[in-house]
Amino acid sequence: MIKIIINCVIFCYDHGTLKVLLSNEGNGANTQWGILTGVLQNNQSADQAAVRLAQNYGVEKYILLRQLRAFIDPVQPGSGRNVTIGYYGLINIDEYKTMFGINGHYTRWWKVGDVQQLLPNHNKILDLSFHQIGNALRNSEVGFHLLPKEFRLSEIENLYKDILGSEANESNFLKKVIQKGVIVPLNKQREITIETEKLYKFNARGYEKLVMNNIFPFFNYL
Repeated sequence: MIKIIINCVIFCYDHGTLKVLLSNEGNGANTQWGILTGVLQNNQSADQAAVRLAQNYGVEKYILLRQLRAFIDPVQPGSGRNVTIGYYGLINIDEYKTMFGINGHYTRWWKVGDVQQLLPNHNKILDLSFHQIGNALRNSEVGFHLLPKEFRLSEIENLYKDILGSEANESNFLKKVIQKGVIVPLNKQREITIETEKLYKFNARGYEKLVMNNIFPFFNYL
């Protein structure tokens, strides 16, 4: 008998750090953390199951939720075969509904760089999802939706560096997004210790002009 498992990797950007939502069955010292996991029901499509799974863990709104790929486990003697369908998603942390215990599970946001050994196959799915998040940042405006509506230049710079690494460092990224009107300055500042930083916001019209002029993929042409 084939059992279809749904896995969801949910990312957010919180206080300058990319994080992933992990679940733990109980809170004992020997229990392992893993990405969000559910089982496909007979009356659901895979997409419907992924949406429901995310909702069960407090994710009501998301920037994107995409199917990653299917993973087929080897047949084990005396048991059926499991097929896992992976999904990855991005949410704005300000819109996340905090839930402390769900159906016997406990959840926590982990810094992606701090994640160690997860349940079997979960590290592989997490790594593939992180790669796809990088592609999403290169090819669309989703990175700006991970930030607060009003953000500092340092926040957007750190976001792209965290995910794209040296690729972001070498692109003169900040200078170009300002020049092309993708972000616009506000007449506001935010105090950072004894200093202040100017605030900006994402300019949807400026981005749409790039798309209409076939300046796409987004990051490659900046």
